Amino acid sequence: GDLELYSEQDQHGISSEKMLKTWNENEEKAAAFTQVAESRHLDEEIVSLHCEIVELRRSPFARSQGDVMGQLEEKAIELYKQLKAKCKSPDPPHGYSDSSEMVKAILQTVQNQDRVLKDLYTHLSTILVCKQRIVDLFPKLEGAVESIKAAETTVMQMQMKRQKEFWYLLKIARAQTEPQSLPTVPKTTASETVHQLLEENQHYLSQLTSLLQDTTQETGNSVMDEDWSWIQHDSGKAQSLIS
Repeated sequence: GDLELYSEQDQHGISSEKMLKTWNENEEKAAAFTQVAESRHLDEEIVSLHCEIVELRRSPFARSQGDVMGQLEEKAIELYKQLKAKCKSPDPPHGYSDSSEMVKAILQTVQNQDRVLKDLYTHLSTILVCKQRIVDLFPKLEGAVESIKAAETTVMQMQMKRQKEFWYLLKIARAQTEPQSLPTVPKTTASETVHQLLEENQHYLSQLTSLLQDTTQETGNSVMDEDWSWIQHDSGKAQSLIS
């Protein structure tokens, strides 16, 4: 990854201990984020709740429980009608009837009622416990989501900063390699440069001196070639006037 590229650059002398230290610290922070946003225990709790909810749905109490009680109620009503009808009979032997069947029906109803209510209360209690666990789980999930979002933002910022720093190192590496790609120029010392300038100056001075001498000689020859007899004539006139 990035650190491998950095190691390659480091071997060529392009490195920054400060940047490397920051990157290592950011890597530790990123590792710590995985612990902060650890959701394994939340997953386990969600799975456990799901299993309990499935068991609650499979429970017979999740469906109507009026079958047995309804049958007992219908039986008791039918027995009551029979007893009432016998009691209205004019025949004395038939005016009274055995009510043991009614007693059995009432006893069965009471016994089934106690059992059904006990199991139903247990079922409802389990539902309430699951509901409370779900209510308690929502803040944990929301907190985990917020932690994950905050960690994601921080990691993205660190990654962007690290990428900019890598581009900065790349820019430095490119600046160091560019002079090497240019044509090489022979290096000269300061003394060699001064000596070369002196030689060039002496050469130009010799050429200028020779040019001046040639010019002076040509000028002298041209002056001597002129007719200066008029000067001697004028000098004789001046001498005769004086005498």
